[in-house]
Amino acid sequence: MKMKRRKNKPPTKSAVDYIELLYNKYAPKLKYVAKQYIHNDTLAENVLQNVFEKALLYSEKILELPDEKAFTFLYVIVRNTAYDMIKVESRNNHEELTYEDGEDSEYLIDPNDYYMEYIDLNVMVDKIGRLPTNQQTVLILYYYYGFSFLEIATLLQISELTAKKRCSLARSSLRALFEKEGLSYEYKR
Repeated sequence: MKMKRRKNKPPTKSAVDYIELLYNKYAPKLKYVAKQYIHNDTLAENVLQNVFEKALLYSEKILELPDEKAFTFLYVIVRNTAYDMIKVESRNNHEELTYEDGEDSEYLIDPNDYYMEYIDLNVMVDKIGRLPTNQQTVLILYYYYGFSFLEIATLLQISELTAKKRCSLARSSLRALFEKEGLSYEYKR
């Protein structure tokens, strides 16, 4: 039995106008709410942007709500999005990599030696460039942009399992490419 993907209809002009009205009316309040959870102005703005993107996805439902319920709906989305962003930030929390000699260089040092002591960025870009496009996309969205597999699946209109599988295949392919050239590394935790 094949699962059917739920497709959202594009928002109508009246829905976009209503969401814009809600944005103009409630954005400062909702940003304040986001800052109460996040404590970072830039991340609070990101939360607000995500909330109104979601509002556009479900604009027909929001049109059915009275004005005060629409604010409550947006408030709940802000809170949940802030919690999700905190979770992603804590999962992706890592030390900044610094340049070896303090100048522009291709080689970076990992201060705690968690992964590799030196990373040759050109080699990494070259190896990722050799992967199939669908694997490259998932790998970059997951590791570079910090998307969850569910978000990747929604964005690419694939199942979450397919997103995980493509990421796993990409890692295996990268490992094979590195080992082929004698550039294997030992993962340390």
